[in-house]
Amino acid sequence: MASKRKVNAIIEQLKLAQVPKDDAVLREITVARDSWVDFAIEKYFKGFILLGGSKVKFLVGKEGVGKTHTLRLVGSLSSDVGYLPVYLDAREIRLQRIDFLYAEIASKIDLPALVFAYCKRLGTKIAGEKALECQNSESLRKVLISELGTSDALTGRLRQGLAGLLSSRKIHRYFGVAMMHLAQDTLELKVLEPGKREILYSWLKGEVVSALALRQFQVFTKLDRYNGRNMLRSLFAFIRMAGYAGTLVCIDSLENLVDEDPDIQRAIYSRIARDDAYEMIRQLIDEIEEFESVIFLFAARPELFTHSTRGVKTYYALWMRIQEEVVLRRFNKFADSVKLDNIFDPPAPDSPEEILIRAIFGDQTASGNNSLTPEERYTVTQLRDLSSRVASIGEFNPLSERQVTEILRTKGRISPIKRVILETAGDH
Repeated sequence: MASKRKVNAIIEQLKLAQVPKDDAVLREITVARDSWVDFAIEKYFKGFILLGGSKVKFLVGKEGVGKTHTLRLVGSLSSDVGYLPVYLDAREIRLQRIDFLYAEIASKIDLPALVFAYCKRLGTKIAGEKALECQNSESLRKVLISELGTSDALTGRLRQGLAGLLSSRKIHRYFGVAMMHLAQDTLELKVLEPGKREILYSWLKGEVVSALALRQFQVFTKLDRYNGRNMLRSLFAFIRMAGYAGTLVCIDSLENLVDEDPDIQRAIYSRIARDDAYEMIRQLIDEIEEFESVIFLFAARPELFTHSTRGVKTYYALWMRIQEEVVLRRFNKFADSVKLDNIFDPPAPDSPEEILIRAIFGDQTASGNNSLTPEERYTVTQLRDLSSRVASIGEFNPLSERQVTEILRTKGRISPIKRVILETAGDH
């Protein structure tokens, strides 16, 4: 049972609308998990992302609806199924460039622990599951030597395994070189001095390191806008090599891109900086398939999309990639823009939108209606101008199964659709 002090601390956090830091408490107080969170874990984290796919999604909702809570909950649950969650706040970082994003993500990861996890995975090829039970590099080395018999035999096998970092097409050459040096140090194949070790970790975090200091490790580049994407791809690939199912990157408060600084009454981001950030997100969406097993979750208030002079709509290249073909108030679990407001404020059963959907697809379950095919979405779009006529039909005398089937069979051809609807209306 939690102590009284701990309970009081949790209560104070809730009073301040802060998300509890304790994962057990976070899960206990969460309601309506089945609305989207459990669905995301099952369909994405245990399915698409686990198989190597990657995705960019947006959590959209008014202030206080639970965006930060949802991010933290998804992160907690994803770690249960083997993912490495990373949390960022757009109010604390700059998002103009991909190398900035890489540096922020890398700085939030315990890189020494990640390198050790990679070494343990490497050790499983020699000692099996025994390697995963080791708590430090010394015990890992003892287990591996006991399997091979001699230190020299172990050295040969480990160096052969580490060579994969340099030959992998998923890993940037210099990223692989740095990780190889650190793995050799962890496995005591080539022990580094503490200062030299920190040079490599600083470089991997995107910090400024002199070219002279890096030259001794055969690393001849620094993080910049040109190699940032390759470094990010390498980091995600290495996380998989370390035994994780994938990576979850949560970026909260993305509406910061359109907000004003209250002290100076001016936009936080200039027009150029904001467009650079939108372009960076656009590139992430277009090139997401280059990354291995990662999902980006951006959380934002609706202003990010609705602001007339600063919102996403002002950057057409990004808006074209995230706008929805059909805007419905019914909650769509599969949508790339997950509208949390629609969970708590669904359309009324007798609203024209609901009547239109029921008239076309029948009284299906929510999950069935949420997963509309592109053809079905096209059908809904074509019928929007007839919504009032369909609404009157749906409210008093729903379309028969035969009529619904006929409509769906003719989707894509506007004239037959109109004919069926008008003929049906004429019968009543």
